[in-house]
Amino acid sequence: MRAAHRRFGEVDTAPALADIDALQRQHPQDNHHRLVSVTAEGDYGGFVEVRRHIVGGVATVAVVAAAAVLACANRDSGSGQRMPAQLASAPTCLAPNVVSAVLPSQPRPVTGVPSAPEPGSIPSDFQPTSVVICEFAGDIPPDNPVQQIARETHRTGDLAPVVATLSQPSATRSDECTVSAVPAPAVWMVNRHGAAVWVELPATSCGLPQPEVMDAVNGLQIIKTIDHTIGLLP
Repeated sequence: MRAAHRRFGEVDTAPALADIDALQRQHPQDNHHRLVSVTAEGDYGGFVEVRRHIVGGVATVAVVAAAAVLACANRDSGSGQRMPAQLASAPTCLAPNVVSAVLPSQPRPVTGVPSAPEPGSIPSDFQPTSVVICEFAGDIPPDNPVQQIARETHRTGDLAPVVATLSQPSATRSDECTVSAVPAPAVWMVNRHGAAVWVELPATSCGLPQPEVMDAVNGLQIIKTIDHTIGLLP
């Protein structure tokens, strides 16, 4: 798959793949099963994430438009502020763009589920009462996955600290980033009517969620958890 993913639109991924190769050589003990990702800059000034999923020493490569990495490039209003998110009728962890954002491999689309509105900032007139988090939660089977778990976690509690951290600006983008991480979770803020907005997470200089953001979210009380099993493309 490596040659097929050498370019993504106007993004040359060859330097990113070389960085991943270097990471594998430096840490051969981690090459049985892990996800390695780095970012590549496009001609349009944005960034995409290049992921290599290593299972049993065999690597596959995917290039994905990660929400946290593309945030500033795609939804900046021109003033350095994130654009307000559009309202959805309900939160979802099964929309194609949400599943693609949170799983490390390429998922099969879930039949009959439309794409969700793209993430953005919390609108000023939106009053959240709970949070839904969508995140990667494991491979099935672990050694040669044909499915992955997208975990949907509902939380509630004092949302003031969460809203405050989600309203922080992203850090200035760094030109030198090599990261090893699972995909960022998708975070939905939900109001008392059940409507929701997918929130664009404030990012570090390397495009990852700022740690204090997820600390605040994970500090809320869990109401329920649902595991969705998602098939993967071959």
